[in-house]
Amino acid sequence: MLSLIMKIEYNSEDLYAFLVDSSYKILKTENVYKAFYKDSDFHYNDIEIDLNYEIIRKILFDCLTNLISRIEDKIKGLEKKDPFPFT
Repeated sequence: MLSLIMKIEYNSEDLYAFLVDSSYKILKTENVYKAFYKDSDFHYNDIEIDLNYEIIRKILFDCLTNLISRIEDKIKGLEKKDPFPFT
């Protein structure tokens, strides 16, 4: 569905908002760097690494869902006023 939406219509401002929003939320997360050890020799079934990895996945999924919603709303003619929904 996303590929169909992206082929139909998208605004670079929406994509930029997705990138800024997701990076802001990831950087705001405490000890997020531990997620990057997921596929390394340091992993050793460390629960903090797995937890931070899942946090990043959730952040990206939520931001992507928000991007899809914004694009669908624009296609329907419903324009959201705030292009950068930082929460």
